[in-house]
Amino acid sequence: MNVMRESTLLQPDKQAEPQEKLRQYEREIRRLNRDVSHLKDAIKQEKIAYVTVLNQQKASTFIQRERERYLALLLANSPSIILFLNQVGRVEFCTDYFIKKAGFGMPQWFWATRLPRFSPLF
Repeated sequence: MNVMRESTLLQPDKQAEPQEKLRQYEREIRRLNRDVSHLKDAIKQEKIAYVTVLNQQKASTFIQRERERYLALLLANSPSIILFLNQVGRVEFCTDYFIKKAGFGMPQWFWATRLPRFSPLF
């Protein structure tokens, strides 16, 4: 009879071990599913952030282009002498009025000419 008792006592342990492993696997699966869900949410948020930054850049570029276009129209139609010089003193922009008053017949002649640092035209 002792042999029978030992075998019945061992059987619940043998059954408990696979059941415990199964519970552990199920817990691990739930944890991994939560991790996957969190990672999917993080990816969605990163995509939204990227699109937002991209749209901000596009809007900023559009606004800058509009400002430049407006300034170019304003300056091109101005009856005043306006010159934009870069850091080395080369002319970046000037009005047609300046080209006419300076005596350059065609704008191409002006762009090919180097102006002295302090021109008597000013």
